[in-house]
Amino acid sequence: MISFKEDTAEHLLRCFTEDLASTKIQQAFRRDYLQIKEVLQAEYAKIVAVFLFYSGQSHAYPSMAVEDF
Repeated sequence: MISFKEDTAEHLLRCFTEDLASTKIQQAFRRDYLQIKEVLQAEYAKIVAVFLFYSGQSHAYPSMAVEDF
């Protein structure tokens, strides 16, 4: 049986860093990148919660289909 573990701030920071590295935000928004990164990092736990909610309802679970947007 797998036991549930709450996300820690350290774990979320590692996940955020990995997720951000998979984006093209830095290339697309060079001038505003640091400000965007700061906002995304501050709201990351909420972003993850919203993704988990909607992906759990998606027919493409564990992903989100374009129709889910």
